[in-house]
Amino acid sequence: MRLAPSSLIKALGVLLLAALAIGAATGVSGTAGGYSAPSPKGKPELKLKVKSKQTIKTARKQGVKVTATCSVPCIVSVKLSKGAQRVGSAVKRLPGRTATVKVKLSKKAKRQLNKARKPVKYRLRAGAFDAANQASNTVVKTVKLKRKK
Repeated sequence: MRLAPSSLIKALGVLLLAALAIGAATGVSGTAGGYSAPSPKGKPELKLKVKSKQTIKTARKQGVKVTATCSVPCIVSVKLSKGAQRVGSAVKRLPGRTATVKVKLSKKAKRQLNKARKPVKYRLRAGAFDAANQASNTVVKTVKLKRKK
């Protein structure tokens, strides 16, 4: 039996909607045929906490620590910059809602921190997206790194 192209397209559309309905009913998110169902909770809401007293020594060795909280399981991207120059970045999957992200510094940034005698300020920009590729709000914070006395 041969189907007309229009009836084939309708049949595929019905199958796609059925797959999405089954996924929504079971709580499974993902893609079906390139279409991803939006999260039932809407866009992810991202919040950042930055420890106020981070030292240059720990930032050079372990990276700048940031606590990211997202309203739904998501992937967080954090970029650290000084002016227009990016000095570090990190991407982390948050399977739960909260996790600590360590932003590793570039070699050039580490050398600059070695020479720094005064506190250094960096700009932190973070964004997140969920399984349905819905982007969150962009969060911007300032991090101040000091020498230990």
